[in-house]
Amino acid sequence: MQRVRRDMHSMLQTMIPSRLFIFGIFFLSGIAGIIYQILWMREVQILFGNTAQSTATVLLAFFLGMALGNAWGGRLSARVHNPLAIYAFVEFGIAVAAAPVLLLTPFYLHLSPIILSAFAAVPWATDLLKLLLVLGFMLPASILIGATFPLLGTVIVAKRSCLGRDAGRLYGINTLGAVCGVALSGFLLPVLLGNTLTYVLALLTNCALGAMVLAWQRNRARAADNQPNQAVVDDRGIPDDPILEASDTPFLPKHVLFAIACGSGLGTIALEVLWTRMFALVFQNSVYSFSAIVLIFLIGLAMGALLIAASQKFLRYGIGLLGVSLGLTAFCVLLTPILFSETTGLALFASGVGWPWYLFKVIGLVAAIILLPVILAGFTLPLLWKLYEQFQRPVGSTLGTVNLWNLLGALSGGIAAAYLLIPMLGLWNAIVAVAILFLVLSQLAVFYARPGWARRFGMALAPACFVVLLLANPTQYSSQKLLPGERLLYLDEGKEAAISVVEDAKQIRWLKSNNTYRLGATTAIRGEKRLGHLPLLLHPSPKNAVFIGVATGISVSAGIDHDLAELIGVEILPGVLHALPYFSAHNRNLLAHDNVTAILDDGRIYLRSTDRRFDVIVADLFIPWHAGNGSLYTREHYEASRQRLSAQGIYCQWLPLYQLSEREVGIIATTFATVFPHVSVWRSDFSAKAPILGLVGSNEPIIIDSTALQSRLDALQQKLAPRDLLLRDVADVSLMYAGDLSSVGPWLERFPVNTEDWPIIEFDAPISESHGRIFDGLALADFYDQLGRQEGMAVQLQNSDGLEPRSISPHAGNLLFRAVALGDSGDIRGQISTLKEAVRENPNSSYLKMSNAILRSRVMQRGRGVDRP
Repeated sequence: MQRVRRDMHSMLQTMIPSRLFIFGIFFLSGIAGIIYQILWMREVQILFGNTAQSTATVLLAFFLGMALGNAWGGRLSARVHNPLAIYAFVEFGIAVAAAPVLLLTPFYLHLSPIILSAFAAVPWATDLLKLLLVLGFMLPASILIGATFPLLGTVIVAKRSCLGRDAGRLYGINTLGAVCGVALSGFLLPVLLGNTLTYVLALLTNCALGAMVLAWQRNRARAADNQPNQAVVDDRGIPDDPILEASDTPFLPKHVLFAIACGSGLGTIALEVLWTRMFALVFQNSVYSFSAIVLIFLIGLAMGALLIAASQKFLRYGIGLLGVSLGLTAFCVLLTPILFSETTGLALFASGVGWPWYLFKVIGLVAAIILLPVILAGFTLPLLWKLYEQFQRPVGSTLGTVNLWNLLGALSGGIAAAYLLIPMLGLWNAIVAVAILFLVLSQLAVFYARPGWARRFGMALAPACFVVLLLANPTQYSSQKLLPGERLLYLDEGKEAAISVVEDAKQIRWLKSNNTYRLGATTAIRGEKRLGHLPLLLHPSPKNAVFIGVATGISVSAGIDHDLAELIGVEILPGVLHALPYFSAHNRNLLAHDNVTAILDDGRIYLRSTDRRFDVIVADLFIPWHAGNGSLYTREHYEASRQRLSAQGIYCQWLPLYQLSEREVGIIATTFATVFPHVSVWRSDFSAKAPILGLVGSNEPIIIDSTALQSRLDALQQKLAPRDLLLRDVADVSLMYAGDLSSVGPWLERFPVNTEDWPIIEFDAPISESHGRIFDGLALADFYDQLGRQEGMAVQLQNSDGLEPRSISPHAGNLLFRAVALGDSGDIRGQISTLKEAVRENPNSSYLKMSNAILRSRVMQRGRGVDRP
């Protein structure tokens, strides 16, 4: 029986072409490798903040490891007798080396109190330790991932004259695997399996690949016992190509070849960073849109490698073809700002078209603008491998050495684009600078090319590029869309985002991020300040408060009116803090106050790393579908925030319901309720079309002393300009109370918990946004009714009558909201009757009386002929 099984294995083995098997193995290896990179990026951003520094740290670990791994793998492949067996053990090694990254978060959280206390006065030392920590966990696996290509290249390249062709195919197929890996880890697996299980799947893939290669080679060895002359990789039928053998390519100095390898790597990855920023000006900037850009970029590189590998006749032109491809890359790169600006008009792209059509449109736009230059850039490495043949080095050494320089350039390009090119030159000038780099590399290659059509064409591309610069001038386009009557007051193209301040003809100012998203405006001062006043009023005597997110500073400035000993605003974007003076007339010149401190940090990381306690923590309105913002709604973040609350402290999470569906609200509310024992629901106003909901969590029930609160409201009204009618007396404040979250337990049970490992909001919110699903109007009014059906004890009112505290009734406020929603839907009769009922529920509210009078006046003016209250 065993002999029959061995014969069957042998027969199956001979049915599978050797090259096809190895190409399949490296395709799967590409899937696992890119999954590691993407999940490492998310892990570090969760741990150290969603900042450019976190991104740069992972890029450094990954590209440096890949570079070192290629150099080591190239040398190793030349010294070992069986590189395929070594490759199999390297695949096992990747799994072993990558597995400890799962322990990075608990390891750091255990050490962080010691690190932060020891180096509190030396911030750069903390950053250095974080970098070393990431390198220690991620560099070993990256080195092994880098070693796989020269090892397999040694196996797959049948003859030296076929190096450019065969290695190009291997590289292209591996990159196609990376494309699949991006699709899986960027669109599907994390929301289905969670980050940890997705990571474990990648580990198991590497183990499976190692086992498959060893089993395959063992069977090949058994078959070779009967056919002693059979090679490990079957290269029969692949004769020396006379075209490749007879290449008339002249000698290219080694230092020039390395310079082109390094420069092209730098330019290619710099373009990926710059184009990602470019598309951020019009995309929703979700995890999906970022993945779509990476997807097209990798498809382009794979197509370039496979096309040049298939074009055997062109490989004979060597240096000349290299110069032409680099020159065409430069020419096409110069056109991308023009194509982008003319195609999109800098307007928010394809909003509200539905899912998955939005994603298809995004992928189509990205491909139309950048795919061709990326394909051309993908020609470079196979051509360089072919040209390095002239030095008569072993195949693995050739691949490893050229890749070493290319990856070192890629490492430099990713960091330089974010930290140098964009801040110093601006987006469009930075793209032009990279195009000029490619043009310089092109002319360097052309200089060494033999006379002929390739050299003439390559030389002609230089004036063609300068014609584009002079006539089309890509730098003339603005990165900010301005409507008639608007003017740009401020623009900071920083490493994190492009922050701008725009003013219209009515002198209304907006703070914008990446052109399309407003972070605040001067149109609703009362409402924005109320986001700060309400949570501060709910605490009996706040001494300090921290706001996560500063934006225009208007909401944070509400804290100035509450006599706080310390008011802290934590902002992740430097440009936002720099823009605060443009809103000084409305934010009380925030930073000029002695008790106000602005901290540049990710709010999650600040609360996780500090050992201080706060009376009030206010989480501002965050755009829920933006990549990284979902982590602000996770259980881990709420748990860390709860630990930072004082004995009577409260945490207020404001939610923009005009940007969230009922499902996302339910997920966030469920997550919030799993952490805070007492959760009350509030609203900042009574807009039914753009509602804002607040979840207020505390360790103990909030007991409001009505007399003390009225005294604070009276004092506050003297400071407010303009005055806020909803903050005039206790009866008005109670209108903003919607109910106790515990009263909708069955509703909460419908939704899962959002965690760092299972980032549901990160993946769900962009889909809801593309469909235009929001939680507003009568649907929200029905939810408020559910909240008010049961009296909760999360918020209690203590009157001066000396009786026990009692729960606040949410009915009047909920009825007022329903009345507004009915009016928006056109049901004026229903609006009037509902408002009457609200007045009966809370006859002491001056705000309700005013609303009733305004509605009566409007009805009389319209002559509706309906009953008036």
